[in-house]
Amino acid sequence: MIHLEIKTFSSLSFSPDEPVLASSFDTNSRRLIIALTKAYADDKVLEGVRVEISDWTDAKILIGEQVLRLSDELSDICEFEYQGNKIRLAGFLRNAPGWYDITFLNPQLSVEYASEEKFASRLP
Repeated sequence: MIHLEIKTFSSLSFSPDEPVLASSFDTNSRRLIIALTKAYADDKVLEGVRVEISDWTDAKILIGEQVLRLSDELSDICEFEYQGNKIRLAGFLRNAPGWYDITFLNPQLSVEYASEEKFASRLP
C-alpha cells in the first residue's frame, strides 16, 4: 500500500458516487476505519483506499432524526474537511435513514491506497 503524504491531506476529497465498501467505528478505542473504491487528492485519483482516523481527543457526533445508531456502516462520504487539528466528515449510513456528521478534534489521519492515476480534466 502507498501512504498519502501529510502535506496532501488538505486536498483529500471523496465522491458520494463512490460508495464506502466497509467501515468500522469504535469509540472506545477511538478508531474509525473506512475502505473506499476511490478518493481524490491534488490531481490524482486514488484507488483501493483505506482511511483511518484515530486517537482523537474529542468527537462531536450529530445524527439525523431517523438515525438510530452510529454502529451502522457508512454508506458514503458526501462532505470531508481536513484542517490539521480537526477532521469533519458527513454523509449517509448504509442501513439507516438520515444524515451523520462527525467532527474529530486532534485526530491522527492515515490514508493508504493501492494505486493512483492522474486525474483527467474534462476541459479542452
